Amino acid sequence: MRKIIIGAVGAAAAASGLMALAGPASAAETAATETGAPAYIIKPTTGYQWPTKNSPAVITGLTQGQQVTAHCFVESDVVEGNKYWFRISETADPNGTTGFVPKDVISVNGGLPNCWPNGN
Repeated sequence: MRKIIIGAVGAAAAASGLMALAGPASAAETAATETGAPAYIIKPTTGYQWPTKNSPAVITGLTQGQQVTAHCFVESDVVEGNKYWFRISETADPNGTTGFVPKDVISVNGGLPNCWPNGN
């Protein structure tokens, strides 16, 4: 009986250690995507639900010079010769309200993660 209890405690400790190792990496990835970086709209535009102008508008009235937060990028429909789109929010904390804008309407520094690194 004593061996069974020791084995169960050891297994629980090992599982706990593995979960602790996985937790921070996932949190860091999420923080990088959710935190974003300052960016500026360079001409009036709309933010779309998906990275294509054929999807519903979710952020309207974006104006030239407006500061937004860029969270990540993705390759999609080509607009003005460029296939890159950026997921943005009007505030640093998007509260679920984000949209995609094509590269030709935004000025953003590099270093953002891919929105769908596995091609989803």
